[in-house]
Amino acid sequence: MKIVCPSCAATYEVPESVVASKRAVRCARCGGDWVPGAADEPPSAPPEEATVAPPAPVAPVAPEPPPVAEEVSEPELTAEPPPVTPAAPPTTLAADQWQSVAAAIAAEAAAQPPTPATPKTPIAAWFVSVALLAILAASSVAFRAPIMKAWPASTRLYAALGLYHP
Repeated sequence: MKIVCPSCAATYEVPESVVASKRAVRCARCGGDWVPGAADEPPSAPPEEATVAPPAPVAPVAPEPPPVAEEVSEPELTAEPPPVTPAAPPTTLAADQWQSVAAAIAAEAAAQPPTPATPKTPIAAWFVSVALLAILAASSVAFRAPIMKAWPASTRLYAALGLYHP
């Protein structure tokens, strides 16, 4: 059975069971939700006894006339257009010309100031991180008795590392 989305007029072929169950469907084109019904079926043919009156004629609207251009003085009308210069044809370069172009590009690159060196901040950050981890490891060994008393599950870790002596 054909159903039509009321929002965007997309048509879909669906089984009769969807229409009979009165389930909501979602349009794949516009995302609108609706419950399909008998109103979604396209009319097959108008009834013979019904007559449709033709639409009333609408009087045509005359378009606005284009704006009148200002008069141009006579010397401007007789002036010649500027000459057109033809575009230069593409050229091909010989091997020695390519070398001179490459040398010019290399000279331009050498003339540019060098890029600044990378700051030492990442190295300092790594050093600080390693130092903090070393302090943490040393503290966990030095204060293992209070740690095992506060957190009994850590006893197995210290025993596995050989640091547990009851």
